[in-house]
Amino acid sequence: MIYTKWGFRELFEKQVVEFVQPDICHAGGILELKKLAAMAETYYLGFCPHNPYGPINTLAALHVDAASPNFLVQEGGHADWYRHVVKGDFPFQKDGYFDLPTGVGLGIELDEGALIKNPAGPSPHTEGYLHNAQFPSRQQNHWI
Repeated sequence: MIYTKWGFRELFEKQVVEFVQPDICHAGGILELKKLAAMAETYYLGFCPHNPYGPINTLAALHVDAASPNFLVQEGGHADWYRHVVKGDFPFQKDGYFDLPTGVGLGIELDEGALIKNPAGPSPHTEGYLHNAQFPSRQQNHWI
């Protein structure tokens, strides 16, 4: 797996990809994701952030997307449970597009009470989230 700008550098230099899909959590946050987008831009590569996580990561990636001229598409970023942990409206996709929130910071406020009532716990899945599929997941992440 490739997570950082040092790992992606070799792909850029060899020109063996048309776009990159770095993960904001694994890459090192907003600044590192922006650096990866800028590096990809210098090689005329598209930028499509990976995002199977929650509302904070979705909005952080969307802000980087909005500031990156080589942005192509945003993966993920919507789940019904977001409505339960975000105060107010979460900007869900409409007709394939997101609106950037206008609030402070990333633009959302989390409902701490809802988060406390629903703590993260061990996943019942031991081999990834995709079971009995033709191409089962080989990821080391365990989704609930």
